[in-house]
Amino acid sequence: MEMDDHKRRRNLILYMLIAFAVYLVLSSVLFPNFKNGGLEVEDVTYSQLLSDLEDKKVDEVSYTTDDAQAVYTLKGEEGKAYRTTTMPTDVDLTNRIEEAGATLRVTIPKQDSGMWTYLFITVFAPMLIFFLLGWWLNRRMKKAMGDDNPSMDFSGGGFGGFGGGNLGKSGARIVASKDVGVTFKDVAGQEEAKESLKEVVDFLENPKRYEEIGAKLPRGALLVGPPGTGKTLLAKAVAGEA
Repeated sequence: MEMDDHKRRRNLILYMLIAFAVYLVLSSVLFPNFKNGGLEVEDVTYSQLLSDLEDKKVDEVSYTTDDAQAVYTLKGEEGKAYRTTTMPTDVDLTNRIEEAGATLRVTIPKQDSGMWTYLFITVFAPMLIFFLLGWWLNRRMKKAMGDDNPSMDFSGGGFGGFGGGNLGKSGARIVASKDVGVTFKDVAGQEEAKESLKEVVDFLENPKRYEEIGAKLPRGALLVGPPGTGKTLLAKAVAGEA
């Protein structure tokens, strides 16, 4: 039988929101550090850089010509760097660095140099992680609800096929009774469930009798239970009897 679509969509949205929250945490905490070699970077004032140079605390200064920022590390400190905005008018900065005994590294980037690497780290990699995490969470949700069909179908249009039509859809299919050959007699136990489903089948075969007493045909039946309890066999029996 078909799983309740509203509950499926609600749970899928919940898990996707969790995956998106994890993506935001990774983007704000982890990925910015990749650009600085994995170092924890603290923003400081330019005067702080000059003070550290005067005290000969600075170990290395990295400067890129396409921006006005310098990143430097201190002697005896590992895993941490300091970033500041340099002053273009301070022509003595290079001399100050040399006098402090620090190493100066100047990078003159080529046009578009590292652009694809930066895009991959900041855009494509987080999107890939977000998608895979959402797919994994969706698979766990479907297994917990007793449905082990594929969570995302890439064969058609939509998000699942680049358009959204198949994301989170049920893998249910229409089965003709002649192709099944299973009836309620083939199902052992589950008497209460069988009686309820027999009423649904009888409603399909004799709708007028139920409509006369004001009954309405249910939209579906949700079979819940751990694997191996006969949910699939009951569904086949309904298809075989209807």
